[in-house]
Amino acid sequence: MNPWMVITDLDGCLLDSRTYAWESHRETLDELKRRGIPVVLCTSKTRAETEALRREVGHEAPFIVESGGAVIFADRTLTLGVPYARVLEGFRRLKQCVGARGFSDMSVEEIAVECGMTLENARLAKRREYDEPFLCDKDPALFAEDVGLRCSRGGRFWHLHGATDKGFAIRALLTEIGPRRTMGIGDSMLDLPLLDACDLRVAIARPDGTHDPELAKYIHGLRYYPNWSSAVRSFLPSLSA
Repeated sequence: MNPWMVITDLDGCLLDSRTYAWESHRETLDELKRRGIPVVLCTSKTRAETEALRREVGHEAPFIVESGGAVIFADRTLTLGVPYARVLEGFRRLKQCVGARGFSDMSVEEIAVECGMTLENARLAKRREYDEPFLCDKDPALFAEDVGLRCSRGGRFWHLHGATDKGFAIRALLTEIGPRRTMGIGDSMLDLPLLDACDLRVAIARPDGTHDPELAKYIHGLRYYPNWSSAVRSFLPSLSA
C-alpha cells in the first residue's frame, strides 16, 4: 500500500474557482490512481454536492464535508459537527449582533447568482447538515463564540459551525484508517486547519495569480503553486517513494 494520500480542498483547488470545472486535472487524478495514492476531498461543500462531483470524477476514497462536519466512508458517516438546526439557532442570534446573510436566507436562485453556480448545484448547496455559509461585513468570530459556535473565513463566505474544522476531521479520518503520510492542498484561510494537519502543505493561487497572504503567517514551510496539477506533479516522485 502506498503510504501517502492527497487531501485537497475543492473550490479554487481541484475545482476552478470561477467555473467549478475539474477536467483539466483528469490526467493527474488518473496518475494518482495508477500509483495507488488516494485523494481525500476535504471541502465546505455539502454531502449532496460532493457526492455529485464524486460520481463525475469516479472518486472512491472517504471524503470530508462542510468544513469538518463529517467524514464519510463507503459504509458509514462519522459525524463531528453539530446538527444544522442548532447552527441555524445560533445564526439567528448572531444576526441580532452583526449584519449577516446566510444560505438559509437566500433562495436557490440567489445562491446560484452569488456563487456562479448552476441552479441544480445551488439546490445541492442548500442541503446543509452542519455548517452555514454567510456574508458579513465585519469579523463575526467573537459573536459566534457568544452563541456557542465557531466561525471560519473562506474565500467567499464566512462559515458558522460546531467545534470542528477540516484539520480535526483529517485527524479523525487518520484515527479510523491508520497513519498515512499526507499532502494537503488549500487556497484560503478556511483551509488553514487542513494544511496544519498535513505533512506537506501546498497553497494554490487565487484567480488573480496571487496567494492568500494570511496562510503564510500561520503555516511553516508552505509551498506555492499556480494550480492543482502542477502542485501534485511536482511532488509525485516523493509521493511514490
